[in-house]
Amino acid sequence: MKKYIYTGVNSAITLQHEGKALDVLFFNGKTVEMPSENQATKTLILNGNLTLVAKAKDATAPTELAPATPNKALKGAK
Repeated sequence: MKKYIYTGVNSAITLQHEGKALDVLFFNGKTVEMPSENQATKTLILNGNLTLVAKAKDATAPTELAPATPNKALKGAK
């Protein structure tokens, strides 16, 4: 199952996933989880209704900081 952002009119669908019925509710601009191998998912992607959610960056990865620039307004202030 992958996460997607849904764009379109509010609706619902029932999919078969791993031998079970899976009810999916679609709300415009909201995240939805769907099996990527399902034909309905593929169709919604092709129609532009689903956009894959990018994975968040690793929280332990170092963050790049912009170099500090001196504040000219503070120069000469006492």
